Amino acid sequence: MIETMIQIGLKHKLLAFMLVLLVGVLGVFSLSQISIDAFPDISPNLVQVFAEVEGMAAEEVEQLVTRPAEAVMRSVPGVQKIRSLSSQGLATINIYFEDNINIYLARQMIAERMKQAESEIPTGIELPHGLEMGPLVSGTGKVLAYYLEAGDRDITEVRTLHKWIVRRSLEGVPGVAAVIGQGGFVRQYEVELSPEKLLARKLSVSDVREAIELNNANVGAGLITQGSAELIVRTLGRVSTIEELASTVVKSFDGEPVLIKDLGTVKLGQAFRRGVALLNGEREVVLGGIYKVHQANSFKVIQRLHQRMEEINATLPEGVKLVPYYDQSDLVISSINTVRSALFFGLLLVSIVAFLFLGNFRNAAIMVCSIPFAMLFGLILMERNGFPGDLISFGGMAIALGMIIDATIIMVEKLQTDTEKADGKISIQESIRLAAQEVGRPIVFAIAVIIIVFLPVFTLGEIEGKMFRPLAFAVTTTMAGSLIYALLIAPVFFQLTQRKQARQAKQKGGKTRTALLAGYERLLKRTIANPVLTIAILLMMLAGGSHGYLLLGREFIPRLQEGTIQCYAYMDPNVALDEIKKICANIASEAAQVQEVKNVIADIGYGEVGPHMHHTNYGCIVITLKPRSEWKNARSQDDIEAFIKARVGELPGVSIGFSQPIAHEVDELIAGAGADVVLKVFGDDIQRLTELTIEIQEILAQVTGVQDLRVEQTGGQTQLQVILNPSRLARYGLNKPSAA
Repeated sequence: MIETMIQIGLKHKLLAFMLVLLVGVLGVFSLSQISIDAFPDISPNLVQVFAEVEGMAAEEVEQLVTRPAEAVMRSVPGVQKIRSLSSQGLATINIYFEDNINIYLARQMIAERMKQAESEIPTGIELPHGLEMGPLVSGTGKVLAYYLEAGDRDITEVRTLHKWIVRRSLEGVPGVAAVIGQGGFVRQYEVELSPEKLLARKLSVSDVREAIELNNANVGAGLITQGSAELIVRTLGRVSTIEELASTVVKSFDGEPVLIKDLGTVKLGQAFRRGVALLNGEREVVLGGIYKVHQANSFKVIQRLHQRMEEINATLPEGVKLVPYYDQSDLVISSINTVRSALFFGLLLVSIVAFLFLGNFRNAAIMVCSIPFAMLFGLILMERNGFPGDLISFGGMAIALGMIIDATIIMVEKLQTDTEKADGKISIQESIRLAAQEVGRPIVFAIAVIIIVFLPVFTLGEIEGKMFRPLAFAVTTTMAGSLIYALLIAPVFFQLTQRKQARQAKQKGGKTRTALLAGYERLLKRTIANPVLTIAILLMMLAGGSHGYLLLGREFIPRLQEGTIQCYAYMDPNVALDEIKKICANIASEAAQVQEVKNVIADIGYGEVGPHMHHTNYGCIVITLKPRSEWKNARSQDDIEAFIKARVGELPGVSIGFSQPIAHEVDELIAGAGADVVLKVFGDDIQRLTELTIEIQEILAQVTGVQDLRVEQTGGQTQLQVILNPSRLARYGLNKPSAA
């Protein structure tokens, strides 16, 4: 069969040219359409559900909201595991599905169960927004983050501008799943009541609340027909100004209305917040984090976002603009440039070696052309099968350059040797056909062995499979393309480039090849003549290699230099927001003084419900670095981390660690915590588990190479509990306070 394919290819040369043209056109088109990411998307099939319960303690959130919701979600088909976190006023439920479950089907099944879960929550517990499903985002899908540069404007005004103008505009960009705001205050109306004035009029806080609710709504009243026309009747009662709210009637005594302003003062205020953002440790700012839709093309989404941000900046008030401080496209471009450089130097080196060994420029060119053909062939199949292009898959192609060209080297070298030996005894066409058919089967066998080596990678599951399957697919399809080129294209090109000056070409380049072969022959003779010495040297090399292998470090994946450092600071759960704000401001200001640092953003707690939420005892400090060309004191990113560590030092009561944005998110996806290695202790006695964890921490701290060691803060916040006595309440005619 292989011989028949080669013969058909040599007979129908036009088909070979059409195949090359088709692969070239489709390959370039696929390259423009393929999803380009910096890192493989290893996101699990995750659906997030949130519930906000204002004022409820963490243990009550767990008992009354989180557990009932979990119990309902566990019976959903395809659920693999559920992780939840209950904190003050917030329940976060992460539902993981099997990899073979379509994520849209999973979200639909969860949406159907959310109403049932709400019915399981005890009556009287108010969920202002009910159970909310999180957006469909990738685990590593935070593609861009920005802050609003607003000068001396009021931070509450900036937050309002972001919520109603900036956020809504960015969420309309195709491929954007969510825009999560942070920092500033949410503006609200505040009514400060005077207890004395309430008592004087025999009113309560509930009376004022009911009056505001009744007088803050627009109501439709049907239609009125006038002749041949209809009029829509509406009652406009929604409050839009402070004066309208202050003039709301609470009750009427003897025909005299009692207004809210008669009972207290009305003003614009700031809502209670659980998050804050700082720029360089100097002032508060409003942040926005943009998450892409699951499996969307990161590079294209970021390009659209930059265009939209330019449009938004043109419409914002004077002095206000969006400033990106984290852009994943920088890493994507850097990764592409790295692969491009590797491919260029690889092609150059292969071209030089091919020419030196063959001594024929035309034949060397035939070899080199197999590389772009095979890569474009692989890109076509990757794009058609939904595999993304990233640093690992493209890097695998670059590393496999030698394997890609190997089949064509064998074919062309055999064709050149046999046509030279023929020396007119048989026609060049017949010599090419016989030579190609002779090496066709060994070439197929060699490529098949390489492809079979990668087949076990396709059987990997979970995180490992999602990370390395694109690499295996890219290499195997590229090798298949190289096989097609070697069997069908190379013989045709070789036949067309033959000239009567073949003998001259041979003489022109034969000296280098002859010298190399002569040296190899001498070395081979010495090796055969001294078998004992040869075996001894091989055993020594084997022993040395084995010893070196045992001393090598082992990592799941190489540490990627993202160009952005992420410093995280953990404190006791009882820490006040203002206190951790001061600590993070100190860390940020110290980091900003490092020469290689461009800016520092401190993200503390959470501003809005969304993916990758943190609580108020956690500060995430994003340190954006300048381009490497501007670095003066540091040679690597590790050096900059060392400079920052030296400045920050040991802060009492603060656990500080360093990572990178994507690396930190990958660690969270793998083990549920943002660290390279995570140790979990299970049991039913939280006090005993805490004691064991502290003992384990002391032991691990003595291990060489351990850094950023910390224990997750699982202890609850200290509470001031007011225990009411029903009998004493009854004595005074009082009731226990309700949730309202």
